[in-house]
Amino acid sequence: MTRDGDAEFIILTGPLGSGKTTLLMDYLSSPQASETGVIVNEAGAIDIDGAILSTASNGTSLTKLPNGCICCSLGNDLLAAVDTLIAEQSHAGRAPFRQIVLECSGLAYPAPIVRNVAMFRKHAFRLRVLSTFDGTAGPPDEVMLPIVASQLAAAQAVVLTKVELVGVAALDQAIAAITSYNPLVKPIVLSDRSARAASAFAPSSKRTTRSILLADHPTAHPRIKVFRIAWPVPPPWRAISDWLDVLSETLGMRLLRVKGLVTVRDCPDVILVESVGTTFATPRRIAAEMVSDKGLVVIARDIECISLSSISSECRRTVGPNITDTSSLMQRV
Repeated sequence: MTRDGDAEFIILTGPLGSGKTTLLMDYLSSPQASETGVIVNEAGAIDIDGAILSTASNGTSLTKLPNGCICCSLGNDLLAAVDTLIAEQSHAGRAPFRQIVLECSGLAYPAPIVRNVAMFRKHAFRLRVLSTFDGTAGPPDEVMLPIVASQLAAAQAVVLTKVELVGVAALDQAIAAITSYNPLVKPIVLSDRSARAASAFAPSSKRTTRSILLADHPTAHPRIKVFRIAWPVPPPWRAISDWLDVLSETLGMRLLRVKGLVTVRDCPDVILVESVGTTFATPRRIAAEMVSDKGLVVIARDIECISLSSISSECRRTVGPNITDTSSLMQRV
């Protein structure tokens, strides 16, 4: 039982120890969480987070996925967990869910989960990725970098946690790190834990994208790159689609995020293009008069501009795009 077409499915992700469970626990203890269902996934065999959340759930429907990190063992388990939550909510005579939150393991890549949720046919959800980021943590090591980068880049919102433990300089560094991994996001930075949780899980607005703004500082890690993609002459949609297909095939898991607005030949509107990893949302038309800036932002790791440019040579349908590496001096798209 959900509010079909209106209920949100929130993928709560973030690095190990970055405060996901604490953030969710703070939210579940508030009245705003009364129509929230929770699914908890642990990478290990012991369901620690589920036990912690159960003590603070305030009657919230909660179920668990104990079979390892969800991005590695999806199958039908996630859909079954959603069905279980909805059935329990209905049998209890409670109001339909306004949102279902999946708390992921800190080792999970968001893209496979996004792909799985997007394939749901029984339920109509608005999908959102929410990430946490520890204000006291330094940069990730080489082992964790691919995971952390994918989590932050996938998010529509990033919550800076443990704000109360850091000084102004460290706080500025943490904010810079968040926006350099994901220049498309504005971090949630609140020292009050209750306010932080309320802001993080507040219903997302249905804003029309007027522009995409890139931060004005370099990326936090030399292996993370942000590129500006713009076609000098509006191509047909098929040409853009082909280019994106080759981009996905070439980069694979190194592709972290794509978002932007493109002008297409013989179309009065602009097209919103968005992906988490290689999972692309259905392209959506936006009235041209609502858009001030056009182009794509591509966030990827372990790729140089010259290598990205070579992708254009494989797409023969039209003039290839101009590609600019904005990692060291980001600009408006």
